[in-house]
Amino acid sequence: QALDNVFTFEETRDYNLDRVEEAMVYLWNPLQWIKVIHVAWTNGKWSTSRMVYAVLKESWKKVGTYNQPHLIDVRERFLSDTGMITEQEFIDILNKILDLPLKLSYFEKTTLMAFEFFKLRWVEYAIVEVGFGWLLDSTNVVNPEITCITSIGLDHTDILGDTIEEISF
Repeated sequence: QALDNVFTFEETRDYNLDRVEEAMVYLWNPLQWIKVIHVAWTNGKWSTSRMVYAVLKESWKKVGTYNQPHLIDVRERFLSDTGMITEQEFIDILNKILDLPLKLSYFEKTTLMAFEFFKLRWVEYAIVEVGFGWLLDSTNVVNPEITCITSIGLDHTDILGDTIEEISF
């Protein structure tokens, strides 16, 4: 049932931050005490995120990551130094997000779930991977300490444009 609620049909794809910003208010800004490292663009986001995660974890920091895509289980997207999100944590956090008086897209839901997961696990550093490298991606509500920009390639051309220049803009 939890997965059915995450993967609901998206009625809107208007790509603005309004719903996520409003949800952050309802959730009392779960990232307010967390240092965010934002990883953006096309190629190398996952490996960059995991490399930064490994360095921070080996430095005895409480760290979490939000990556995509997942291979088998959507819970793979939510990881902290103490492990992947549990099924019960996933259900509890999802129910909290679904209780918000907002219609959210799949990526908005999972982004907000990641932020709540980071708060629940008391992470000091959250590594947040951009969904498709665009200014209005729902992860852009963060106020990052550091932003990593990986290589830019022809990806999501139906939304971002047909050239590297358009995608970069």
